[in-house]
Amino acid sequence: MEALKGSTQTNDLIKDLKLPDPDPFDGRKQFELEPFLFQCENRFSAAPRQFDTEEKKIRYVANLMKGNASVWVQAQLSKPPNDTTKPTTYDALKTAIKAAFGDPDPASTARRRIRELKQAGSVADFYAKFQTLAPKTGWDDQALMDIFARGLKPHLQEKLANREEDHKTLAELTEWATKMDNRHYAFLMQRYQDRHPTRPTYQEPRQNNSRPQTQERVRYDKDGDVIMGAARTKLTEEEKEHRKKNGLCFYCGEKGHMSRDCQKRKAVNSQTGGQRRPFNPRQRVNEVQVLGLEDQDTESLPDEESGKEGIQA
Repeated sequence: MEALKGSTQTNDLIKDLKLPDPDPFDGRKQFELEPFLFQCENRFSAAPRQFDTEEKKIRYVANLMKGNASVWVQAQLSKPPNDTTKPTTYDALKTAIKAAFGDPDPASTARRRIRELKQAGSVADFYAKFQTLAPKTGWDDQALMDIFARGLKPHLQEKLANREEDHKTLAELTEWATKMDNRHYAFLMQRYQDRHPTRPTYQEPRQNNSRPQTQERVRYDKDGDVIMGAARTKLTEEEKEHRKKNGLCFYCGEKGHMSRDCQKRKAVNSQTGGQRRPFNPRQRVNEVQVLGLEDQDTESLPDEESGKEGIQA
């Protein structure tokens, strides 16, 4: 009784299983036919209550056929009832589809394609593709081993040629090739890491809810000294002329000294750690020109010197 109850529960589980519909088949690629039919039959088995008649199976398959295949199946199902070539069961429709869109010589096609198959990625991927064609070739294990070995990457073929013991089965050859391929991949990864070591990065910890500080732009005067924020703005032409005539400092505007000897400027520089911009002759000349001193000698300014002499007198 318990066994019967468990069997009933299993059948109910299978009946309620829902699988996705197969991809539509348009008849242009022969190798897509077998997977298409397999997925349809898998759908029938997973939902026996939904596909409980041959008519439902036929309509389901016909609805998934597109393009030229759809035109063909419509012509087949539109035949009169007394036409003996009209498919009335799924098996009859399957036979007709294979005759119309299938490979007329699947063994020859499989043999040609398996010879052209080459390992591009891992041995596991290569073996999976190899096994989809191997059963259709009709070859024995020894012939398949030879074709499989020829499709391996060159470094595996070289190792196989230097191996003293021969593999007896395709399974043994596949297992050995997979192991060697994994070792080779690990070697390449280690060599890459040795040549490209990763450098640890350190980031200064930040306090919670704290915003990153932005570095203020540092400004310099014509002598390369730091200008503090808005403490000093660019002189106008009128102000320049006024300071020249009255012997005033170009930095603070006071009498008795030149801008290079200005104590306020030195105090500002000392507060900023004495930062000075690297000497750049081209930039220095441009700054002198901006200040309107194209014709003046930066080492001896007559206006400022005369102002200084006037004070001493």
